[in-house]
Amino acid sequence: MIIMQAEECYFKVYTNANTNIIMIIMQAEECYFKALAARPEFALVYNNLALLYVQTGHPKRAKPLLLKALELDPMLACALSNLHKLEHLLQLDSTPAPDGPAESPAKSRRVQVADAAEGGRRAARRG
Repeated sequence: MIIMQAEECYFKVYTNANTNIIMIIMQAEECYFKALAARPEFALVYNNLALLYVQTGHPKRAKPLLLKALELDPMLACALSNLHKLEHLLQLDSTPAPDGPAESPAKSRRVQVADAAEGGRRAARRG
């Protein structure tokens, strides 16, 4: 139940631009924390909380969560994939941007990671 509430809050971020997105993100984060308190062995919640952090511009918070997800379930494909993408993103973030376009490659990559993450959540809901 708590996990479903977190997913619903998270989904609202993408479907309702008129809503206070910061409040929804905070609610989703709170629901994920409650879910982890109730079921700390549920690897997918760590993965999903990591995705929330990546998509809200806090990718460094995500890595320990993905590592925990993989510690709990080493075969969790979405966490393996997300960790690989996150490491690439963090590498891009640490690379100095050359003089040129205002948008860094890392920012573009964040959008790609966010899109990939959304696809992973859809697949998890179907599975």
